[in-house]
Amino acid sequence: MTTSKSWLCEGKPKDGKDYPNAFAHQPYENFGPDCAICGLPREAIETKGKRPAAGAAPNPSGNRTGVGLAAGLITALLLALLGAGAWFVWKQLQGKSPSPIATNSPSPNSPAPPLTAAPTDRFSSGERTLFTYRGNFDRDRGIAAFAQGDYAQAITAFEKATRSSPNDPEPQLYANNARARQTGNPLTIAVVVPIDNQATSAEEILRGVADAQTQFNTAGGASQRLLEVMLVNDSNDPVQAAAVAQQLASDPNILGVIGHNSSDTTAKALPIYESAGLAMISPTSTSTVLSGKTFFRTVPSDQLAGETLADYVSNRLNIKQVAVFYDSASNYSNSIQQAFTGKFTQLGGQVPQPPIDLSSPSLDIKNSVTGAAGTVRAALLFPSTKTTSVAIAVARENAQLPAAQQMQLLGGDALYNPATLTDGGDAVKGLVLTVPWYPQNAYAQTAAQRWLGQVSWRTASSFDAAKALTAALATAIDRPAVLQALRSLNLPADQTAGEPLQFTPTGDRTEKPILVEAASGSAAPQGAKFGFQVVQ
Repeated sequence: MTTSKSWLCEGKPKDGKDYPNAFAHQPYENFGPDCAICGLPREAIETKGKRPAAGAAPNPSGNRTGVGLAAGLITALLLALLGAGAWFVWKQLQGKSPSPIATNSPSPNSPAPPLTAAPTDRFSSGERTLFTYRGNFDRDRGIAAFAQGDYAQAITAFEKATRSSPNDPEPQLYANNARARQTGNPLTIAVVVPIDNQATSAEEILRGVADAQTQFNTAGGASQRLLEVMLVNDSNDPVQAAAVAQQLASDPNILGVIGHNSSDTTAKALPIYESAGLAMISPTSTSTVLSGKTFFRTVPSDQLAGETLADYVSNRLNIKQVAVFYDSASNYSNSIQQAFTGKFTQLGGQVPQPPIDLSSPSLDIKNSVTGAAGTVRAALLFPSTKTTSVAIAVARENAQLPAAQQMQLLGGDALYNPATLTDGGDAVKGLVLTVPWYPQNAYAQTAAQRWLGQVSWRTASSFDAAKALTAALATAIDRPAVLQALRSLNLPADQTAGEPLQFTPTGDRTEKPILVEAASGSAAPQGAKFGFQVVQ
């Protein structure tokens, strides 16, 4: 029910100030200080000390009449009906009817679809490829058959595509989806990944989801219902993340979402899922600002990661003064550097200089490294996924210093990838990172055989996210039941990627991160001298 404390936002500031992260959207009723959709503060919308009543359209003259109020309500209702109708028609064109069992609908407070809806080419259960740079003749034949509802032919073609490209997760997911459609009345979830600008990370995530989907469907699903996974591309862009989240939230067939990838996109999508009562499990977003009644994650939070590093630097390395390099524009980077600094100072350590911003266009890497090395013994590298190359440049500059002045390098999981080892070369030898997972268990061996190579932590955490949802779907058939099942989830280690899986009341995983070091004598990616191994 609307209260007198609510306020209406359309993403259009009225105070004359510039809000670069805001964007226009359908009118949305808010109850907090900031808009849950675009992040605008309440003060940016209210003018002359007055705020528009929820549900009323603004009158340019400053007055409100009964006719103006009725017109605003009618317009808002028509827009909502048209948006819902367009989404329903699109789903019908994909050959899928609404499930007669999964009948829960978004709550009355769910946001309406945006004025400019996310284009359909960002969504696929098998009707199109989202990895357009990959060529695969049989995959394309499967897509054509799937779009026509010929699921038997689609399965055959997707299986051939998998044999010709065994490490590509897309045709494997689509083959499973075709079997789910053929069986009828599938249980549907979505996985949101950044395909156009971080395709490697997207594929790593999808491999883990495909593993869990295959296990669930091979075992017969739940009550004869198999799992369908809708692939969604948000480009790691907050605006697109909000747009696709609104459409997923508006589709009652979607019972859960895996994603989003970055903490920034997750932060934009989360309020929308929250309003719709739709569970979201992120396998990669670690920022401490993320929390909510429908939010879960299968990676340790930045709080745990930062505290683990602080304890290692202070107590294991006995270093009491450090420099911090971070990305001021990143939720992830801000939260992990704050968690580290807070714990490190609590342990008696010091950060003599203010954190150095890797995203600043005026950053002088040589001067920053030389200045820091003159006063501290270690440097903490906390780039975002966008500024990892800058962090590696810092490492290279550090390696140019005389050996006695070089700083010990440490960092977060944004650097836990082969590119750090190949691009960093000798400069990253001895780099210590706090990471969520290390490939030294039964799942790692099985996944390496299936995907023809060692899988990443993103694959493992995505496998766990999908396993959590399939465990919930074994007994739940609607959104509220899925949420309830996730809150009481307790999966043993032999059903996950290696560690037991439970969630705290805040949706965090009850698992501590691992420390790894770039060292010789361990498995190294092609073109690298070093590999990551667990710190003993």
